[in-house]
Amino acid sequence: MAKRDKLANLLSGAVKQKSESESQIKAKIHIEDEFRDLIPPLKEDEFAQLAQNIAEEGCREPLVVWKVPHDADDELAGKYVLIDGHNRHKICTTYNVDFKIHLVQFKTRFEARNWMINNQLGRRNLSKEQQAFLRGSRYNSEKSQGQRTDLSNSDQPKESTAKRIAKEYNVDEKTIRRDAKFAEGMDIIGKSNPELKQEILKGKVKVNKSHVQKLGEVAKDSDEVPILSVEDIYKRATEIEEGKEEQAYQSQDVPTPQYTNEQINAQIEHYHASIKKALEVAIKNRDRLALSKIKADLNQLEKLLLNN
Repeated sequence: MAKRDKLANLLSGAVKQKSESESQIKAKIHIEDEFRDLIPPLKEDEFAQLAQNIAEEGCREPLVVWKVPHDADDELAGKYVLIDGHNRHKICTTYNVDFKIHLVQFKTRFEARNWMINNQLGRRNLSKEQQAFLRGSRYNSEKSQGQRTDLSNSDQPKESTAKRIAKEYNVDEKTIRRDAKFAEGMDIIGKSNPELKQEILKGKVKVNKSHVQKLGEVAKDSDEVPILSVEDIYKRATEIEEGKEEQAYQSQDVPTPQYTNEQINAQIEHYHASIKKALEVAIKNRDRLALSKIKADLNQLEKLLLNN
C-alpha cells in the first residue's frame, strides 16, 4: 500500500512539474515578425468563426512552438518561437483561454521557414494570392540559402530550385519564378504598409498581380519608394516599366533595319492591333501599365514609319 501511494505521489509530481513547465513556456512564447507574416491572414468572418469555435469548444489543436537551441547562430537563440497557430494564440491570450503546445526542433531559421510554408500550403483554404506568396517566399528563401556554400549539399542532384519546387507543388517552373517576384513585391509593400499587404493577401483589396510582380523586379536594388496605397502600386509599377522601356530605347545604338513594304505594312498592322488592345485595357481598368505599353508601341511605330 505504501509503495502504491509513493508511486502515485511520484506520478502526480511529474504531471505537476510538466504542467508548470508548459505554463512557463506559454508565458515566454515569442512572436517573430518574419514568421508571423508567413501565415496567411484570415478574413474577418473566418477569424470571428474561429473565435466562436474556441469559445465553445476550447483550443483543441496544439500551437506549434520552435524551441530554438541556445547555441544557435541566431538572435532567437534560447527562445520559444511560435511557428503555427498565430490566430489561435491571439484569440486565446485575448480571452484568457488555455491552450496546449507542441514543441518542435529545427537547426536553423531556414528549416523553420520551410516547414511553415509547406504546412500552410498543405491546407485547402488558401487564396491564389496566398499560395503564390508562400511558393515565392520559399523559392526566394532557398535561392538565398543556396548562396551559402557552407550549407550546400554536394550530393543533391543539380536541378534548378524553381524546377524542383515546381514539381513539388505541381505547377510549372515559370509560375514559381513569377511567384518569387510577387512575393518580393508583396514584401516591398509590407515595408511601407503592412496592413495593405495583409489586406491584399486576404483578398479584401484587389490588385493586379502583374503590377506587384513589377515591384519585385527592383527588390534586389533595395527600392525605397514608399508604397502606401493601391494607387502607389500602380504608379510605381508603371515607373519601373517605363524605365525599362527608356533604357532599352537609349541602348539601341545599331542602325534600324530596312524592311520591304510588305514587312512594314505587317508591322504597322501589328502595332495598330497592339495599341488598340492596350488602349481598351487602359480605359476599362484604368491600367497604368497598359498606358505604358501604348507609349512603347508608339515609339516603335514612330521609328518604323520614319526610318523606312
